[in-house]
Amino acid sequence: MINKTEYDEKVEEYINKISLNLFSSISSLALYNALGISIQELNDKSFGRFAFAIQKAMVNEVILSLTKIFEDRSGINISKLFRCINSNQRNINMCNPGIKALEKYKLFDFKDIEVYSKEVEDDSLGKYTYKAFTLSSFLKCIEKSYEVMLKEYNEDIRALKESRDKSIAHTDRQEIMNRTTWGKVEELIAWLEEYIDMMATVFTCSSHSSDGKQAYDSSRKDAQRASYSLLRLLEKANIIDDKSKYFDKVKKS
Repeated sequence: MINKTEYDEKVEEYINKISLNLFSSISSLALYNALGISIQELNDKSFGRFAFAIQKAMVNEVILSLTKIFEDRSGINISKLFRCINSNQRNINMCNPGIKALEKYKLFDFKDIEVYSKEVEDDSLGKYTYKAFTLSSFLKCIEKSYEVMLKEYNEDIRALKESRDKSIAHTDRQEIMNRTTWGKVEELIAWLEEYIDMMATVFTCSSHSSDGKQAYDSSRKDAQRASYSLLRLLEKANIIDDKSKYFDKVKKS
């Protein structure tokens, strides 16, 4: 059992709060898509205006949730989490420093990570040795992968922030200049799912994946439950005829 330091607790708090924003973005996007794929039926029953109002609110929530994660000025965000860990390496424990724990994170590059043999003793297993990685090299790999992601999606993150600042947080006279797509937003979410799943596994002894193979799949399913409930409601209200036809479309979104 690891004795948590105050820095361990702070790291766990940061990871959990970033995860909540990720969860909110997935949940809101799933609700947006559930309304989108049933919009014809809603329009036919004269509920189109209701659907549009809810979709608009969900779009705003997706934007707000994601921009909080990528904020670089204030609040709890990825940059703040990294600075906290990097500045307090001697006082932070890794719950799972085994190299095998990183194999499922395909969007991160760990080819330069430092690996060594670590011997531990377990009450039930006795002494055994496994391949572990160092915290400092792990952080360097994470930082490098983060920089690569930011470079690739810089315009998309900028577009989300601009939309938040000029359309959601304020009513701005200036036209929004930067644009992104839902496809790019989904790619950003996919990167964040791996990131949060990995950080939780390494630093908080928890996991967001059910089978240990697909990052964040368990939490994603929970986040999409509200959209499934909406589809069940639409079926019971005789607006759609078979909710199961829509479930898979929401899952893939």
